[in-house]
Amino acid sequence: MDRLLLKTDLMSRFLPILALFLASWSVLGLARVTAASAAIVAHDPVCDVAADSELGRENYAEAIRLHQRIVAIHADDALAHYHLGFAYGMLARRSEELAEYRKAAQLGLRQWDLYVNLGRIYLEGGAYPAATDALLIAVALG
Repeated sequence: MDRLLLKTDLMSRFLPILALFLASWSVLGLARVTAASAAIVAHDPVCDVAADSELGRENYAEAIRLHQRIVAIHADDALAHYHLGFAYGMLARRSEELAEYRKAAQLGLRQWDLYVNLGRIYLEGGAYPAATDALLIAVALG
């Protein structure tokens, strides 16, 4: 019974935040943007042309291989970590996706779509407070 009350309490706190996020998303007219196109739309630097091209072509296995090579050489490349996480996510490799998104955030990447993806993963995993935090950051950045 206590677990049910705790889950209900978490959901009652999380749902208004989710509603605010979705309303903001709708009002701002933001469409779902992939990691590859987000760099182009926002005029952010491209982490690596070949790696990002494979991401844009939806060749996720090759994008992972190329982005892994980049982060092995440039461990502080936040954008490469984000793109690597995105490619992992597209192949349903959730734990690796989450690890790379966390690394990108830790390195200081401040893109709204990173935090939307973090929020989605936390939400899917039932980590409602973490999802709320990530989605609020996404709204603030968006």
